[in-house]
Amino acid sequence: METYRNGYCLRLLDEDFNDVDKSFYIVRETFGDNFNETDLIMDYQYIDPKHESRMERLILGTFHEIPSLSSWRTFTICGTSFPKNLSEKVSTGSDGYVRRSEWNIYKKIREKELKRIPSFGDYNISHPDYIEIDPRFMQMAANIRYTTDDSFLILRGNSIRIHGWGQIVDITKRLVGHKDYSGKDFSYGDKYIYDCSTGDETTGNAETWRRVGTNHHLTFVIKQLSNLFAASTVRLS
Repeated sequence: METYRNGYCLRLLDEDFNDVDKSFYIVRETFGDNFNETDLIMDYQYIDPKHESRMERLILGTFHEIPSLSSWRTFTICGTSFPKNLSEKVSTGSDGYVRRSEWNIYKKIREKELKRIPSFGDYNISHPDYIEIDPRFMQMAANIRYTTDDSFLILRGNSIRIHGWGQIVDITKRLVGHKDYSGKDFSYGDKYIYDCSTGDETTGNAETWRRVGTNHHLTFVIKQLSNLFAASTVRLS
């Protein structure tokens, strides 16, 4: 901070929540009480949808242990319920949903009477843990990760090694005809999906479809947050 005058960022992880007082004591001993120059991120990383209600209570309970909550420069909670292994949630060649617990929890938290409402953060369409895979032995199935109102819609094909990326055309057709498709004009990613389904865009590769899904996710979440804050403003007025 002394060099760039940008302040600090404090990111607390799951193990830090076991003893919040100790975590903040260490921070104070190191940096002092510069809360107004510090961005606080409470990162819960992976949130299991089966434990959504329990996580909501845990997160709310943690807020009461944060010193000078209103004084921090920014205050953000972050996490995701996106699975590490898609095959454990959706079988090959099928479509399925994974609940967006991080978003559902955030909406409930905003309804509480809190001293300070946190900002929202997630891990986009990825699991927090980086998985190192040897491509020589990788058996990846073609897939599209698509964010919806309260879930991730996962559309899976078959093995890339055996069937190649040409199968993505049929997957995009499934998505374009799906009730949760946002329409080709919603985002760059949605336009790419539509154009691929009609043969006007290439089938791409793994990087392409992560980029497409990421673009849709960012556009979708920004609109959700905008609508959520707009609704809150109407209620307050």
